[in-house]
Amino acid sequence: MDINTLRDDQCKMSDKIKANEKAISTLVPEQTEHASQLDAKRLRPDRVHDRTDDAEGRVRRNTVQILGVPESVEGRNPTKYFEDWLCTVVAPPKLSEIIVVESVSRVPSKRPIPTAPPKTMVARFLNF
Repeated sequence: MDINTLRDDQCKMSDKIKANEKAISTLVPEQTEHASQLDAKRLRPDRVHDRTDDAEGRVRRNTVQILGVPESVEGRNPTKYFEDWLCTVVAPPKLSEIIVVESVSRVPSKRPIPTAPPKTMVARFLNF
C-alpha cells in the first residue's frame, strides 16, 4: 500500500464521519421531541382515571337505591311500577312530568330466604 491510497481512504472515512455527524445532529432534536411526547403520554393514565371517576360520579348522580320494597310487588315491569309509585307517593303530577325514569331493577343476587329483607331496587333517572 502506498501513502496515496491511505490518504484517499482517510478522506473517504472523514467524509463518512462528517455525513454521520450531520445525520446525528438532525436526529437529536427529534429524539428530545419524542422523549417529551413519551413523558406526556406517561401522564395519561392519571387523566384516564380522572375521566373514569367523573363518569362513575355522573352515573351515581342519576341513580337512586330503594330499600324495603317487598319482593315481586313490581311485577314484570318495575319501571312502570316505580313511575306510578313516584307519582302517587312522592312527586306531585307536574313534577312527575319533569322527572323521567330510565330504568328500574333489583340488585342481582340469589333468591333470598323468606325471612331476609327484600333485595334493593335501583332506579336510574334520565333527568333528575
